[in-house]
Amino acid sequence: MNRFLKQAIDDKEEMIGNRRFLHRNPEIRDDLPITAKFVSEKLTEYGIPNKEICKCGIVGIIGGKKPGKTVMLRTDMDALPIKENSGRNKDAAIMPFGFRFKKILVFPWLTV
Repeated sequence: MNRFLKQAIDDKEEMIGNRRFLHRNPEIRDDLPITAKFVSEKLTEYGIPNKEICKCGIVGIIGGKKPGKTVMLRTDMDALPIKENSGRNKDAAIMPFGFRFKKILVFPWLTV
């Protein structure tokens, strides 16, 4: 098994927890205090220097040991203002990690 696959398997539960946290706490447009704080804290926890930019953005820098090509990754952190149809509003036991706010659904593509 290669080291990246092993690391992904080892981190599976944490990544699921991160995704569920973001899904439970959706924020829209440029008002992302919970999301930005969460991402910044996770990057810091993982040893990645980061800073907040533009009120709701986070930049993390991961440097290599040698000079060379640069790769930039970008993702949206905000939710879409649509209603979740998971059953959460009817019975919390159906989806205990469902969103906490009405009429907002987060698509947590970002798992840090």
